Amino acid sequence: MECSEFLASLSDAPLVSAVPPRVSCLAGYRVALTCSVLSVPKPDVQWFFNRRQLKMDAKHTMEERGDNYTLTVANVRQQDLGEYTCSAVNKIGEAQASVLLTGIILHYVPFHHGK
Repeated sequence: MECSEFLASLSDAPLVSAVPPRVSCLAGYRVALTCSVLSVPKPDVQWFFNRRQLKMDAKHTMEERGDNYTLTVANVRQQDLGEYTCSAVNKIGEAQASVLLTGIILHYVPFHHGK
């Protein structure tokens, strides 16, 4: 077996898992959503929210640590709750895993003293 054949035999489509698959958060806080990606060769990882690709900005940031890819969502609001999908693609194939973000959105209700 030649070296290139050996390396090709180590290549595989990514394996993606959400850790954990469901996360809860209070409104106004930030939350970290993590997926674990096992892939040779190294994958291109993207995050999606309700099937739309997220762009990384002040609201959404992604950090890679080894096989873990963490999306941080800042200042969580009602419209941020829903399904986040971590998608990994390499030259062999692609895989996805989803994290459901649920939360408690607190609404301020003024207290009035009655007579």
